Amino acid sequence: VGWAMAPGDAREPALLMRAADLALYDVKSAGRCAARRFDAGMDSAARERQLMLQDLRRALVQTGLFGAVAI
Repeated sequence: VGWAMAPGDAREPALLMRAADLALYDVKSAGRCAARRFDAGMDSAARERQLMLQDLRRALVQTGLFGAVAI
């Protein structure tokens, strides 16, 4: 179970759901059978992963390898 609480974690419903989803993904990556509340570090880690994926895609396109690798 992953959860987030308003207004501390987010004020808008969509952002609150995103925060709860990030907490859920964190639980799943730890092996399930647990519960976690969202913390700001989860958001930072997700943003860093997204930036790395964007950089990787850009590098693959620039080198011409994009067609050979599915991400």
